[in-house]
Amino acid sequence: MTDRFTPKYVKEPNSGCWLWTAATGKGGYGVFRHRRQTMQAHRASWDIHNGPIPDGAWVLHHCDTPPCVNPAHLFLGDHDANMADAARKGRNAHGSKAPHSILTEAQAGQIKGLLNQGRTVREVADQIGVDYRLVDNIKRGKNWVRVAAEGEQG
Repeated sequence: MTDRFTPKYVKEPNSGCWLWTAATGKGGYGVFRHRRQTMQAHRASWDIHNGPIPDGAWVLHHCDTPPCVNPAHLFLGDHDANMADAARKGRNAHGSKAPHSILTEAQAGQIKGLLNQGRTVREVADQIGVDYRLVDNIKRGKNWVRVAAEGEQG
């Protein structure tokens, strides 16, 4: 198996990463056909160098380099471990820095302030020009948790 895998990466001397040079998919992760299935190359690398990946396990990167397939840079975890690792490394985008955010921090604070004044979710949504579900999620504490209501100290 390594005879097909090894030619598809180059060793980067400064970081120690083995950078995948063949096909890539979502997020820049390498793609490789292994054990009759197409999988992410870093998962194939784990399997080739360390053995099968336990059911439900994720293969995570110490180096935070998606095309890296160096088994020394990989470790096993789960979704929660991945989220904790991302938070520890400051990779989680919050507020308006999140890729699909449609509000600014100021708008979220304005929404919270209007809700605190007793305005209904629909009234606030209409005033701001957003879907009522977004306002409802803010009201229920599902979105924009770190933003204080307009007029409050955060």
